[in-house]
Amino acid sequence: MPESRKKINWKQIAILQAAVFVYSFISMLSKCASSLLKAHGLFSWQVILAGFGIVLVLAVYAFFWQKILKKTELSVAYSNKAAGLLWSLVWSVFLFGEKITVYNVIGLVIIVIGVMLITVQEEEKK
Repeated sequence: MPESRKKINWKQIAILQAAVFVYSFISMLSKCASSLLKAHGLFSWQVILAGFGIVLVLAVYAFFWQKILKKTELSVAYSNKAAGLLWSLVWSVFLFGEKITVYNVIGLVIIVIGVMLITVQEEEKK
């Protein structure tokens, strides 16, 4: 086993998912900013505040993402990032009242299975 391999545990996966959860705020804030832009114009305080929120979330996410990459295999980290689609779907349903289709569920199941397969495969290599 090469020395450079990084062992992943459930705590690291939870931290990774927390970072992905934070990143999912970008899609929610972007959709809010889009609505605010249409309603109030580009230089309204609401749009500027939404833009500031997006930059702030990106900064927090970037900081923690760098910490995660130091402790996690790159393939595991990036495959788990796909779970952001789950969080975006949750935001779209609960905050924006969008409907979940069968295709959304099928796609989400495929993504979750893929993430689990890559994570388990990397764990078994150790």
